[in-house]
Amino acid sequence: MHCATCSCRWDAQRRNKIEAFYEARDFMPVWSDTARAERLRAILEHAFEQGLRASDYAVPDNASGSRLELALTDALFRYAHDVREGRAKPTDVYTDVRLRRFTSISRRPSAPR
Repeated sequence: MHCATCSCRWDAQRRNKIEAFYEARDFMPVWSDTARAERLRAILEHAFEQGLRASDYAVPDNASGSRLELALTDALFRYAHDVREGRAKPTDVYTDVRLRRFTSISRRPSAPR
């Protein structure tokens, strides 16, 4: 599903998380601080450092106002998801992978069986 106001991709789960994010901020914008927005753009442009494609997190150059706000937030949420979870499930690529999902970073992985 695409956002009606820009070219960013939306899915229901991410949209709900973004709505909750703004609700927790009393719907105040995050990226009205130009320096903060430029720092995010710089991070997204260096996505290759995480093994990702920067083009997947591109924000339209012509976006402004609330469209820019939502496009930047959407790009950040997608980037954070991809850094944390990856772009593909290892089991979709390799048939011999057995990875367990951890819910806490403090947990230690057990030896494979």
